[in-house]
Amino acid sequence: MRKLRLYWLDYTQSVRETAANRFLVVGGVLLTMVRVFLYSEIYRVVSSSANIGLSFENVVWSLAIFLVFNFNLGLRDLFGLISTEVAGGDIEAGLLQPYDWRIAKVCRVLGKNTIELCVAAVVLPPFLLWRIGAPDVSFWDVEFVLGYLLLSILAVVCSCALFMTIGLITFWLTDTWVLSMLAQRVITVLGGGFVPVALLSAALQVAAQYSPFGVYGAPTRLFSSSLKTTLWSYVLASALWGIVTLWVNQRVWRAALKRIAINGVENA
Repeated sequence: MRKLRLYWLDYTQSVRETAANRFLVVGGVLLTMVRVFLYSEIYRVVSSSANIGLSFENVVWSLAIFLVFNFNLGLRDLFGLISTEVAGGDIEAGLLQPYDWRIAKVCRVLGKNTIELCVAAVVLPPFLLWRIGAPDVSFWDVEFVLGYLLLSILAVVCSCALFMTIGLITFWLTDTWVLSMLAQRVITVLGGGFVPVALLSAALQVAAQYSPFGVYGAPTRLFSSSLKTTLWSYVLASALWGIVTLWVNQRVWRAALKRIAINGVENA
C-alpha cells in the first residue's frame, strides 16, 4: 500500500505541475485539432477521387485517435524523461526511493499528460462531428468493444516498455534520440498514422497487425469493421509481443542496475 501511495503522489504532483501550465495543454490540443483538419482535407480529396474502402468519416476519426494516443497521451515522453535522468545521473538518487523507479516514471508521464488527454477527449468529438460527421459504428457489439479495450491496454503497456527501454539504452549510447525517432516513425507507418491500417492491402494489413509494432496501431482500429474477423488473433499476437517487449525491458533494466553498481551505487 505504501508503494501505491507513493506512485499516486508522483502522479498527482505531475498533474498539478501540468495544471499550472495551461497554455501548454491548450497548445497540445489545438495542435491535434489542426492536424486532424489537415488530414481531413487530404482524405476528402482522396475519397472523392477514388474508392478507398473505408468511409471518409471513419478514416478521419481513426487518424484522430492515433494523434490523441501518440501525442496527447504522449507515452513517447518516457524516452526523454528517462534518457535525461540517466545522462544526468539523477537515476542514482531515484533508486534510493522505496519503489520501482520505472513505474514512478510512468506515473510522472501519465500525470503530465492526463489533463491534455482529457481535454482532447472532450473537445475533439464535437469538433469531428461538426467538421466531419459521425462515423459508422453499426458493427460494434460487446465482444468488439471489450476486445478493443484489451488491445488499447496492451498498446499502452507496450508503448511504455518500448520507450522506457530506449531511454535506458542511454547507459551505453550517448545519443539514443535516433533510436527513439526510428521507433516513432515505424509506429506511425505500421500503426496507422499516415494511412489507417484498414486501407492497406490485405498482405500489408497482416504484416502490420502481427508485427512487433502492430499493437501500437490498435487504438486506431475502433472504426474498422475488418477488425472483427481477426480480433482475438490480433489480441493474442499483441499479448505475445507485449510479453517479449516487457522481457527485453527487464533484461535491459537488470543490465543497467549492474552498470550502476559497478560505478559505485549499491542497489537492493
